[in-house]
Amino acid sequence: MANIRRGMMAAAGAAGGAVEYQLWAWGKNSAGSLGDGGAPYGTSSPVQIGDNFFGEIDFEDEGIIAIQDRIFTSGTGASAAVKGDGTLWTWGYNIQGKLGLGDTTNRSVPVQVGSLTDWRSVCGTGTAMCATKTDGTLWGWGKGDQPATYPECSGQDINVCSPVQIGSDTDWAGVLSCNMVSNKSVLGLKTNGIMYMWGNTVDPYFSQGGFNDTVIGSGKIYCRLPQRPGNDPEGGNTPDDKNYVTAGCARDNVWAIDNTGKLWTWGTNQFGTLGLGDTISKSSPVQVGSATDWIWVSGNYGNSLFAGKSNGEVWAAGRNDAAEFGLDAEGAYSSPIQVGGPGGWQSGGHGLSTGTTHFVTDANGDNTGGALWACGTGGEGVRGDGENSGIISSPVQIGTDTTWVALSKQGSISSHWKLAIKKAG
Repeated sequence: MANIRRGMMAAAGAAGGAVEYQLWAWGKNSAGSLGDGGAPYGTSSPVQIGDNFFGEIDFEDEGIIAIQDRIFTSGTGASAAVKGDGTLWTWGYNIQGKLGLGDTTNRSVPVQVGSLTDWRSVCGTGTAMCATKTDGTLWGWGKGDQPATYPECSGQDINVCSPVQIGSDTDWAGVLSCNMVSNKSVLGLKTNGIMYMWGNTVDPYFSQGGFNDTVIGSGKIYCRLPQRPGNDPEGGNTPDDKNYVTAGCARDNVWAIDNTGKLWTWGTNQFGTLGLGDTISKSSPVQVGSATDWIWVSGNYGNSLFAGKSNGEVWAAGRNDAAEFGLDAEGAYSSPIQVGGPGGWQSGGHGLSTGTTHFVTDANGDNTGGALWACGTGGEGVRGDGENSGIISSPVQIGTDTTWVALSKQGSISSHWKLAIKKAG
């Protein structure tokens, strides 16, 4: 999968060699989620976290997908990042040991998780996190599947405050949050392109018909350990030939890209979020259009899905209540529509349930960095333009720098803050 993912990102590679990168944050600072050690009211403009926080990253070798997988923001006030040296850092709200630091104490600045240097990607749910290592193993911590409760993404039967390996497989490529109604599920991709899901899947459409050996209650479906979606033991609703390389989730729905650049979708479809021109939910993958040049996807809790093409175009479908599509208008779209702004976007990310979108332009023509733009609501300062309220329906540039690279793409319920990676210097 690693080679496939890099191949898919060829158009988003950078001029060769590793350079140093910084971490920046803005928005609400609930329980220290920004990581700047500051007051809980947060900031409406980007602030730098540490010095050159990430150290050296080889952008050409990794590509945008893998780099975005290094940063995560959770709706319950926690953040995480994997540095260029493979160390894992967490901060913010430490409910049920979610930070993986061996305790339940909140942190207002990044703290290293253990001493290992082989972490690759990180994500999480409301009260748990999970991560992959460079050896292909999967790890989880935080809330477990306790009596009278339901599992999240830790993969454990009890609460754990430090990382514990989930299973024994060594072919995990990455993990990402699902932005579910309950903020309790994740998707995982293996190196062979097969997709897995675990946690509280909320809706059978999203889990493609359900899971085997699940606990079902209150109309919801649960699975503590990673499992392929579908009704039969082989995951019959997820054909092997899809070979997914990345995915993005909105509220009980998903867009996923396969290794040929095709875009697939399934899940609930109340606002036309699937992008199929209707509002009919789908319990198995359906191709969105016929294009074969999709390279990244992202979704938000507000029922919007975004996808980028290799030519820099970004398209969106679903709910658009806060004009987060940048089209000078609000209102849902059931078919993909190209988002507004200057175009030539190289990456994107958003995660505020009421609708804020951020993008980075390809300022240098080689995807080595660009200007940061935002549109939608400014609640809690999450837009990053110095304002704490109001709606901007057409993208505006945040500052004047042209060295922004990537943003945390998988925010979850009420993630009123953002993390971003920026080139040093």
